[in-house]
Amino acid sequence: MRPNLERVWIKRVAAAVALCAVAAPMTACGRDGPPIRSAPSASTYPGFHPGVRYAHLGDSFAAGSGIDPIVADSPAMCLRSRLDFGQLVAARHPTGFGESAFADMSCAGAGTADLSAAQYFGVPPQAGVLGPATELVTMMIGGNDGRLFADAVAQCSALAGRDVAGAPCRQAHEAQVDAQIAGTIAPALSGAVALVTRRAPRARVLIVGYPRLLPPRHGCYPTMRIAAGDVDYLNRVQLRLNGAIAGAARAHRATYLDLWSASRGHDACAPPGERWIEPMLGSRIRTTVHSNAAGQRAIAEAVLAALN
Repeated sequence: MRPNLERVWIKRVAAAVALCAVAAPMTACGRDGPPIRSAPSASTYPGFHPGVRYAHLGDSFAAGSGIDPIVADSPAMCLRSRLDFGQLVAARHPTGFGESAFADMSCAGAGTADLSAAQYFGVPPQAGVLGPATELVTMMIGGNDGRLFADAVAQCSALAGRDVAGAPCRQAHEAQVDAQIAGTIAPALSGAVALVTRRAPRARVLIVGYPRLLPPRHGCYPTMRIAAGDVDYLNRVQLRLNGAIAGAARAHRATYLDLWSASRGHDACAPPGERWIEPMLGSRIRTTVHSNAAGQRAIAEAVLAALN
């Protein structure tokens, strides 16, 4: 009997994304795999509730990818944790959001384009759940646009051995990254926030910035395989991206939630009991250079404080 080719294709994509998320920092999985097929309208997906009261959107940092347990019946490719900060906010918000009132649409590898288009077959556009009845939106996104974080960390890791005390990555890539953020990522972020506020005109919209991956200086080579001089460079990349996210939020009547100061001392070089980000070596979760359960709890607490 001829195999069901659609089922085989989906299984291959799921396996490839899972492997990418385990092996690659700041994963932008799915961008180099099989072509994404067109999908049915969002409302045809089982369990899909357009116009939910609370929608949680974003990428692997929003999804808590790598933190067990995963959300039951969620797409395997999304690596969506039951302990991601959207899930925690929904459970702890004083208003209360039941199953039909809350939609966690976050997905590993998501970029701003995946708000309005299917990221994978069977994964609907994230913004499809928004509507006039939506009261709250939380979103963390932007790091996967143009594979910014994945490429920046991977490039610096690959070059670190050439000059552990120097800044080989900054010298090779800084101008390119600056142009990428200003030229393509910032406009994409502005369009993404505009889409969310347009689709959910009555909602409180919180756009969450990324927490620190690294300490202010020096690093912790080889636990984080980043040359000492490139620690400052990667911090500046993060600050520029967070600045673009903040600018997009301000331009479209959304609230920007800054985690940069709060996450100082909780980066991937911090001791296991203090870090919010898991390192390249010795990670306690299935994804490296991603937030752990403590990091997701901290983000949830910051969101709840901002809402109050």
